[in-house]
Amino acid sequence: MKDKTVLQISFRKFLRSSYSAWSSIIVILFVSMGRMLMELSQQQVLPEVIVYRVLLDFTIFYTSMFFLFSLLLSFLLDRPFEKVANSVGVGLVFGFLPPILDYLARHETFLPYQYFTQLSWSLYSPDQPMGETITLWLLIASSGVFLYLLKRSVKILFLGMLGAYCIIQSLSFVLIVIHRFTDISQVEFMGNITFVTISFLCYLLLNGKKLTSSLKRLNHGLPHFCLVLFGSVYSGQSIASGIEKASLILFLIFVLLVQNDHYDTKEDTFSGRKTNVKNNDVVWTGYFVIFFAFCYHAQNHLLFYYIALFFLAGFLYHHPVFRLKERFCLSYTIEGIWALLAFLIGSLQPSGYFPKNNAFIGLLIFGGGMLLSIPKDWKDIESDRQATIPTYYVVLLQAGWNPQKAHIFIVSAVTLGLMLPVLLMFFIKTEFTSALLSFCMALLPAFCLVKIRNRKLAVEATMYAYSLYIMSFVFFAIRGNM
Repeated sequence: MKDKTVLQISFRKFLRSSYSAWSSIIVILFVSMGRMLMELSQQQVLPEVIVYRVLLDFTIFYTSMFFLFSLLLSFLLDRPFEKVANSVGVGLVFGFLPPILDYLARHETFLPYQYFTQLSWSLYSPDQPMGETITLWLLIASSGVFLYLLKRSVKILFLGMLGAYCIIQSLSFVLIVIHRFTDISQVEFMGNITFVTISFLCYLLLNGKKLTSSLKRLNHGLPHFCLVLFGSVYSGQSIASGIEKASLILFLIFVLLVQNDHYDTKEDTFSGRKTNVKNNDVVWTGYFVIFFAFCYHAQNHLLFYYIALFFLAGFLYHHPVFRLKERFCLSYTIEGIWALLAFLIGSLQPSGYFPKNNAFIGLLIFGGGMLLSIPKDWKDIESDRQATIPTYYVVLLQAGWNPQKAHIFIVSAVTLGLMLPVLLMFFIKTEFTSALLSFCMALLPAFCLVKIRNRKLAVEATMYAYSLYIMSFVFFAIRGNM
């Protein structure tokens, strides 16, 4: 009885233990690396692939398992992600069992671990070792037992087992579909991208309330989305080929917005805006960036480096150690770098760049990215001043300018900057229709910034206006006039 009491106390203490994203990530990496080495140790010859790619496959798979089971437990227990993550992390240790069971069975011939090659209701396949099937059923049973110990409900026990079974079969179905309908050279890439996407969507479902403020401002990434599309069609690719990379940029912008909400607590306090984003959210979103980048590494090395550079620029911009957003002009330089990288990512092809000179247009986009980022500070003048962030508005006001006069000056400068590409389009390409469309779109941001009295609403509307302006050049490039 005493031992039982001690066990119960230890169990309850574990359930109350504090949660950290780093601890969960370390468990995922530990299980992934351990499982990889255990499998490789049973082979006499290392596989003819780079070992880090094997580790990448394992880590992405166990990450998807971690978030899918977290979603299951969070739903059935009605508890937040932070209250179930540690328990799911312990459950990942089941990943060590298949090689151990198969070693103890002492098969004369080694069967390589081929996961979910066919849809089987018994989770058994003739071309995989029996240890894998046994472990999957132990995982399903343990999920139900764990939920029963917490809820003391037979209904929850069966729902937990059913949910675990459905998760495993769903992953099996996804892999089978990828193998059947994807070119063999793309199977690994598509599998990894799919599982990282599944993990990220689960993360959003589990943490949606905290990330609402970041998701609401995702329109700030629409100009970058359009720049990727422009880079794609400008370099001779179809607009459809740019949508995948443009979506990736939108995801990166979301990650930067999460960082912004976490590190800008002081400014948000001054402006009366409250966010619930924690350091754990910054860690997890950065984790997803790393794995999306590594997924693309095998496809296109340059794309991997551009993604990394985009993310690192955001780290320098937001993190308190560097905090470039508090350095006058350097903050706008980072904005220009993001715009340029978006265009370059769109231009990038697997075989390299399209044989055109991108230097001049890249310079225009870099300068435009710097210039167009200035008006978004219109809504935060007072909070930026109190937080000692030297935006152009704050600097001009400190120099004695009237706020409205400073605003008109900045809007005029931005509008003139938007006109420059339009004039080049008209006089160099003599393309009247597209130039007229871009001219109208160039006036739209000024209209939003001057006519809309609510500053926040004016800035949000301007992001859409910028996007329409860039899309006019996409239209111009699609017509083959660039």
